[in-house]
Amino acid sequence: MAAASHELRSPLAVIHSGLTALQEAPPDRAEHFRVLADGECLRMSRLVGDLLSLANADSGSWSMLPGEVELETLVLTVCEGFEAQARQADIQLTPLLPAQPLPRCHCDGERVAQLLSILIDNGLSYTPAGGRVEVSISAGEGRFLLLVSDTGPGVPDDQKEQIFQRFYRADPSRRDRSHYGLGLSVAREIAALHNGSLTLSDAPGGGARFVFVLPQSQ
Repeated sequence: MAAASHELRSPLAVIHSGLTALQEAPPDRAEHFRVLADGECLRMSRLVGDLLSLANADSGSWSMLPGEVELETLVLTVCEGFEAQARQADIQLTPLLPAQPLPRCHCDGERVAQLLSILIDNGLSYTPAGGRVEVSISAGEGRFLLLVSDTGPGVPDDQKEQIFQRFYRADPSRRDRSHYGLGLSVAREIAALHNGSLTLSDAPGGGARFVFVLPQSQ
């Protein structure tokens, strides 16, 4: 609660100062402060959503709606939603699908899409301009493998497990980013909800690679 309260104070302060400035701003500057306040509202909404997800996971009341899901379609749909963000950041976002169709996966498609979105957003946020984020999927030995790799700075070995802790940041100096250190905690809870696992390793050539192992049968 203390950590959550601390994180909520920052966007609230920005919203308050932005609205105060908006009252006195000339017309040509008013839109700037409106956009600023709106962005902070979105950041707060994201934080509250993550907190609710983790609270539901802790209490065991996080519901699942499993169904038969085509993971290739899910990957393409999620990646499509990040195309504009990737293009604006000058990052190449590439989905890599197998040559042969995969069997359908019995899972909660919305939760898996949420997990994948967290990993892609994380990769785009820490990859410099001109870099790459790749999303691949495969199946074998009774499981699906979803990999999200980036060409960012990577994560030191002694922090590879810590980044899944709540409110943890591998780089505490990045206070201006929209990530509160909760997204990866939520993603790991979603993996556990599917009797799967989510781990981090080094990507070939540098960067981070997140590995989501999803059993084919729940």
